[in-house]
Amino acid sequence: MKRRHLFEITDEPWCPALIRGFAIDYLEQVITVSKVYEPIVEPLQRAVKSAQAECVIDLCSGGGGPWRQIGPAFAAHCPAVKVVLTDLHQNPGAQERLRKLSGGVIQFHSDSVNALRVPPELTGFRTLFSAFHHFKPEEARAILHDAVESRSGIGIFEGTQRQLAATLGNAAGSFGRLDCDAEDPTFPLVEVAVDISHPGRPVRRLV
Repeated sequence: MKRRHLFEITDEPWCPALIRGFAIDYLEQVITVSKVYEPIVEPLQRAVKSAQAECVIDLCSGGGGPWRQIGPAFAAHCPAVKVVLTDLHQNPGAQERLRKLSGGVIQFHSDSVNALRVPPELTGFRTLFSAFHHFKPEEARAILHDAVESRSGIGIFEGTQRQLAATLGNAAGSFGRLDCDAEDPTFPLVEVAVDISHPGRPVRRLV
């Protein structure tokens, strides 16, 4: 894939926590209201069951991503599976609100978690929503490698488009997103969902 990977202000360590918090809360609200990830609930349920996972480890969760919107439908079919939110830059206020709204079904890991090297105690099916584009190619490969090495299933979902107008709109709406994909301008709303729950099993498209 041809892409120019620059930077997003909220990813930088020097970004003030207040600005990062506002940006994350804004993005979480847009995702919730737009229901952009509603179509992935059923394939995600199938993937989690196929991996026989007892927990979903959501990486790069920010303020909770789509879980406020998709959480009830997911829990209805996977009631025994808990969801744990993680992030490199914690947003405990937003995550605690989501935990209360979910009745404790959705929890969060209090320590900082690097998606490239997930702590071994965090076992389960991994998910990334609206986050994979943040990573350089070598980092993206490291995320997949870490999942395979730990024998963890992983689902990767992006609700963006590789079009100039969409890129500019996302940049304006998320405090300076400067990340542009420049190949194949048409692709499904949910771009990637893969299940690599068992090493050696071919990566497959779920949606």
